[in-house]
Amino acid sequence: RGGPQAPLPSMRGSGVVDGTSVCGIESTLHVRILAARGLKNLDTGVFGDVSDPYVVVRVGNAEERTPTIDNDLNPEWTEENAFEFELADGEHELHIEVMNANFIRDDSLGKASALVWDFPLGSW
Repeated sequence: RGGPQAPLPSMRGSGVVDGTSVCGIESTLHVRILAARGLKNLDTGVFGDVSDPYVVVRVGNAEERTPTIDNDLNPEWTEENAFEFELADGEHELHIEVMNANFIRDDSLGKASALVWDFPLGSW
């Protein structure tokens, strides 16, 4: 939607929707970010300086993010990587964006979106 999106690098994660989540019944979406592979280097590369990735996860107006992992093009998140989103009517899309942390302005390394109903109910 909008303009062209950078393709999302290979990324592992999981998601599940709890509840029936139909016609006004609220449900919970659980998202766990595990890893990304083959990220683009947007930093200088000098002395091992490579991208410092983190992931932003958004559903509706709610947003969460993983910690930044410094100098890693194949990061794995093992802490602070599980999120819960309460789904209300009209909130049907999960947005995930991998970002490169910088001092002045963070850069996008890639993003993807999916309908929450594409995930299986009640299982990881």
